[in-house]
Amino acid sequence: MEWINISVFIRQIKIGSSGSGKSTLGKDIGKVLGIEHLEEDSVQFTNNFARLDDKVSQNIAFQFTKRNREKGYVTDGSWVNLHGIILPQCNVLIFLDYSFFISFFRLVRRTFFRCYYSVNLWGLSDCKESFGQVFQFNSDSVIFHYLKSYFRFKFYGISKHRSLVKSDWKENGFEKAAEVDDRDVWKGERIILHFTHPSEVELWLKSVQKNS
Repeated sequence: MEWINISVFIRQIKIGSSGSGKSTLGKDIGKVLGIEHLEEDSVQFTNNFARLDDKVSQNIAFQFTKRNREKGYVTDGSWVNLHGIILPQCNVLIFLDYSFFISFFRLVRRTFFRCYYSVNLWGLSDCKESFGQVFQFNSDSVIFHYLKSYFRFKFYGISKHRSLVKSDWKENGFEKAAEVDDRDVWKGERIILHFTHPSEVELWLKSVQKNS
């Protein structure tokens, strides 16, 4: 596999399933390259996991890209309501395509830690996961959401969806939201990195650090 050192590029985004470690990777890339990192989940919720209006989320993400467009930035997530803001401006997509067992184990481990230590998420004052919430089989459970999403995509078209995203974005970019200036739309080469195991990411990140 040929790995590309993204330190020579301006903007990055990575996409992976829940539990794949995309936020941790985003923070690591930000530290290595000295650029800002945005966790897309952080602009979707307020206290008690109440959803923000899409316009509010989009404006927060847009202001982030605007502030950091000169130096570059890294984001993580796959929120559809931010695609028009993020995807037209980025030049690198990172797919963390791990096996079910790797992602599920990581998700359970992370969730247990957050619940046990009552971790407030995204710097909010009252946004904590709880064991009662997590082990309910409804849309409020991150574990249930992961299982539902994984098997739905696994058996009903994730390969087709990924191929479409990859080919369309790589060749043509993505239709921008109205607030994104034409000059901020990435017009150079677009790169896709596809990792199937955490060890690949670790080796790649070391190469980025070595050459930065």
